[in-house]
Amino acid sequence: MATIHDVARVAGVSIATVSRVINDTGYVKHETRERVDAAIAQLDFHPSAIGRNLRQSKTNIVMVIVPEITNPFVGDVVRHIELYARSFGYSILLHEYMRNGMTAEQTLRFVEARRIDGMIFLTAEAKLKEFEQLSAKWPTVLACEYVDHLAIASVSIDNIAATLDVMHYLLALGHRDILLVNGAADNISSRDRLRGYRIALEQAGLALDPAYVYQAVATPESAYACVSQALRAEMCFTAVFCVSDVLAIGAIKALRDHGLNVPTDVSVVGFDDIAFAAFLDPPLTTVRQPAGEIAKRAMEMWMQVCAGESAQYPVLLRHELIIRSSCAQKRT
Repeated sequence: MATIHDVARVAGVSIATVSRVINDTGYVKHETRERVDAAIAQLDFHPSAIGRNLRQSKTNIVMVIVPEITNPFVGDVVRHIELYARSFGYSILLHEYMRNGMTAEQTLRFVEARRIDGMIFLTAEAKLKEFEQLSAKWPTVLACEYVDHLAIASVSIDNIAATLDVMHYLLALGHRDILLVNGAADNISSRDRLRGYRIALEQAGLALDPAYVYQAVATPESAYACVSQALRAEMCFTAVFCVSDVLAIGAIKALRDHGLNVPTDVSVVGFDDIAFAAFLDPPLTTVRQPAGEIAKRAMEMWMQVCAGESAQYPVLLRHELIIRSSCAQKRT
């Protein structure tokens, strides 16, 4: 079966141009449109029913649903999605999932009431049933997350592998008592990072102590409270792994307020590599997620879903452990 990639190759144009012709968005030269139409006919390419329905009531708006817009990493992904959406002739409508007192059901009704062409989720907090309902009505893609046992196109990094890289690095520095400041238990990325944490400990012959695993919300204040609680309980730890740079900022302040030095007394690792991670004191060791590439692939995949391509799930992009000055060899 021919795909939008095949049409682009035969017509000698980009996927974005083919999508503009198929979905009738943006400007395409008459000669170029004719080449694309000829390639579609030659390859017998048939966009899906959802694509045909979409074109009958187009708004040229894609809703981007995020967990927390104040998180710098989320904001960076959204900024890139907007840039790529514009290149496809679309605008974005931003919505924070289950914020401002909304329940999951109210959020679902909010989405259904909007005139949109589809959705890109930057959160997997919605229930499986809700994702099934939404993806049945609109082209839907997940960015930064994925959903088990559901055929929704998704793009993210491998959070288990990224966590293993962090843990292996800390273990190589001699750390054995490592505090994990994780996200919500029902969040898929948090679940995978906890799994990577457990696997790394097992590989090192260490048992996971649940007392060393904290669940935080996505704010520095939450991480500050978690680390402060561990210190007040006189827990013995020499490293803290936070599942976001925002949490790492709160953890570092908590350690300093309790008279500890980072990294001499306690090493700290974050996640995301937000823009100012390199300018913290000390510069933060962290996992770099490719925000721009995630956004680009998410928007391309969304256009492919609109055009009738089969969903890919999950697409895993490369992460990178960025080593800076917030970690040190464990003191003997």
